[in-house]
Amino acid sequence: MCFDDLPERVWLMAKMADVMSERVMPVEIRFLIEAAASAPSADNSQPWCFTWDKHMLEVRAQGRAGSFPVDYHPSLLAYGAVSENLTQALSALGLGMQDWYIGPPDVEGRFAYGPVSSAAVPVPTARPWLERHTSRQRFDSSKHLPDALLNELGRLTQSRCTCRVFTKPEQISKIALLVKQAARIRFRTQELHMGLAGSLRFGSQPEDYREGLNVNTLALPPGGRLLLKLISDWRRMQLFNRFGLYKALAAIEASTLAESTALVAIMGPISPVDALDAGRLLQRVWLQVSAGGYAGHPFYVLSDLAMRFADGKVSEALQMEAKKTVRQAAHFFGEERGVLHCLMRLGMPISDGEVSSRLSLEELTCKGIRSAQ
Repeated sequence: MCFDDLPERVWLMAKMADVMSERVMPVEIRFLIEAAASAPSADNSQPWCFTWDKHMLEVRAQGRAGSFPVDYHPSLLAYGAVSENLTQALSALGLGMQDWYIGPPDVEGRFAYGPVSSAAVPVPTARPWLERHTSRQRFDSSKHLPDALLNELGRLTQSRCTCRVFTKPEQISKIALLVKQAARIRFRTQELHMGLAGSLRFGSQPEDYREGLNVNTLALPPGGRLLLKLISDWRRMQLFNRFGLYKALAAIEASTLAESTALVAIMGPISPVDALDAGRLLQRVWLQVSAGGYAGHPFYVLSDLAMRFADGKVSEALQMEAKKTVRQAAHFFGEERGVLHCLMRLGMPISDGEVSSRLSLEELTCKGIRSAQ
């Protein structure tokens, strides 16, 4: 089959659209796709799509407008979270993973795929992945996670990746300081600023929550919404930065983390396989925390700085500042444990906040066969 042949490609797309439609899709396939699609992703970018040909279910990397490249570290973390949800959903159906591939995207962009036979049990009503969401609200500092749960989290691993739990105030204060230092650099980096600005959604209609980062989910202080609109233009951000706005924004970002009673660090080697495993571990932590009635809020700014610094992507003007922060973080978290893939604060939110939703099944259907390259 030649996918460069237009009639053949049109036929294939029509066939897949029919197979993925609600009219012919078995309930267990919808169950699996729902689980996979509810995984977290950077700025709710959802960089994936699905195909099912009545035998094989595939999840492919698919970059969307404003999202990270499909082979970038945040994308690999997201693919790992998708894979973890799929693993747990298959288990809930009584199906195994022995014939499945889970790993970095191949030349066709596939990072999770395998056969799906008839479920051995009825489709469960419990869907724990739907209970998980990002809570950016402030957490109640008087409500601590149970020691039994924290100890269980600290023992979780995924291949070579491990989970470190921090509860001592002096440890949390140090981590918050490192996050503030990294955030100061981020708010002075045009590429990162424009990426965030492109992901922001300011509407209040249901469709404004389905993709991207809706500002109503950010728990902004009074005037925060207007400020975000104002500084979305990089030229204005540069102007305000002359008066120290980047310092104020970094302090606000770190303050919620500093008030936490528990933080989790996902550590491990840096290869693409390990990054995907780190995403699986992060999602497993998140699901267990949610099952216990608590919330999670990931912080990626410190990991992002380390990755960008290692790749030579930090501007010359910020090199010395970045080098200092990266070295301090490596010393604190322990270089022998690998890199910091992601941080997450855990706790009980003081109030309910708005949460993002997801793209529809039709929008998540792969449009033909496309390469991740």
